[in-house]
Amino acid sequence: MSKDSCAIAVFEVNYLGDFVCMMPTIAGLRKMLPEARITLITSYIGEELIRHSGLVDEVLPFEFNQYHRLFMHPIKLWELVSRLRKQRFTASISAHDECTMTALLAREARIPIRIGFRSRAKGSRLYTHCLEFDPNLHVIENRFKVLEVLAKQLCLKASLPALSRVPIKYTEREEKVVLRVFESLGCEKVVVIHPFAKRPYQEWPLYRFLEVARQIVLNSSQMGCIVISGGRDIRVPSHPRITCVKETTLLELAAFLDKADVFVGNNSGPMHMAIAQGTKTVWISGPSQVYWDGFWRETYIKKISAGVACQPCDKIWYPANECKNSIAPMVCMESVKVEELVAAVMEAIGKK
Repeated sequence: MSKDSCAIAVFEVNYLGDFVCMMPTIAGLRKMLPEARITLITSYIGEELIRHSGLVDEVLPFEFNQYHRLFMHPIKLWELVSRLRKQRFTASISAHDECTMTALLAREARIPIRIGFRSRAKGSRLYTHCLEFDPNLHVIENRFKVLEVLAKQLCLKASLPALSRVPIKYTEREEKVVLRVFESLGCEKVVVIHPFAKRPYQEWPLYRFLEVARQIVLNSSQMGCIVISGGRDIRVPSHPRITCVKETTLLELAAFLDKADVFVGNNSGPMHMAIAQGTKTVWISGPSQVYWDGFWRETYIKKISAGVACQPCDKIWYPANECKNSIAPMVCMESVKVEELVAAVMEAIGKK
């Protein structure tokens, strides 16, 4: 089988930030094997984000919890295995934090080359090639390493593609929705704030984000703020240049982040999206490991961290899920001051 007639399965069934950090690997795979048939097994989040990219030929989307519980539904599991077997994949690649289900599916689909990462899960033994996660490298760099192994197994002689930023593509419809909100503010510069994260212990207090918005518009008559609440009901400061957007699709969110002059948020999926879009970004780092920091340095990115002794509390393979500091709970987030973020935003606005 030639390198251009091979079929590759890519497994990334996880959350928003995880998928954004996998997109450079998928893009590199497409550059490395431009004629290969690439099938992506992912979450509905991943399906939406990659929809207009042209990077894959087929997407098999799953609800996150449904995928992880396929063990409990043997008929559905067998149907998926049968579907994957029919595609006669040459190889599969998996992200570093994929579950045992991914390794099992790859093996039961009779994929001869199965590349993944060694983990706490016993399922990682089912890979034919197991990489070690290097905590000294960023998550994006770690995941990109699977392409080196794949190239070697396929006997590719050409050099590997360069690791590069992959913006999320959206359509004219999303752009029109976003531009209407921007135009309603009537400002030269717009800061987009997303004050939430997947887990509450990763969040800076909401009232402080709102105070950042208030101080930004008071500092300059040409600046406005859009607060994206992710479906939550929040009361933003009463000011004509501050508005709240409650509901967005993921592609609308990508458009908001792309059009923003500066993004402000936690270490979260939207933060990774903003940096992938090439937007100046200021984010607060609390419990997360440094390999989940913002990666691309093509534009201004600023990490605000309290630098307390208990940071970080998240582990390589799993999050802490709650603050472990019983003496000073959430000190890593509570110690970050509003003034620090406002100063960082104003500095970012002044950067080219």
